Amino acid sequence: LALVVAVDPARRIHIDRLVDAFHFVFIAQALLYNVKLQRLRDEYKVECIYEPINVNTARWVYCDDERKLEEFKRKGGENLAIDGGGYLTYIAPTRVNLSLTEERWPDIQFRATREH
Repeated sequence: LALVVAVDPARRIHIDRLVDAFHFVFIAQALLYNVKLQRLRDEYKVECIYEPINVNTARWVYCDDERKLEEFKRKGGENLAIDGGGYLTYIAPTRVNLSLTEERWPDIQFRATREH
């Protein structure tokens, strides 16, 4: 599950920290999800919706060849995101998907961790 935050520009200053801290929010239990939703509404006056997503793992994407990286970005668009630090990240819906993507793109590095 993902938490999608609808930001009112007039209130943006109050919720910048919250949005920056939670680029991706994954909550397994419905109760915790409802508590987060209510807190966003009450404390930050932000309307939210629930949207199901299929995520198994995420990998940071690196490539020395800029052309290959640009091609990968064009073809893998729906599974790509930018993390809170501004780094390109591949969101794999399954382990099989990640394995196949790694096989199809041998010049791209999919790292489980990144240096700060």
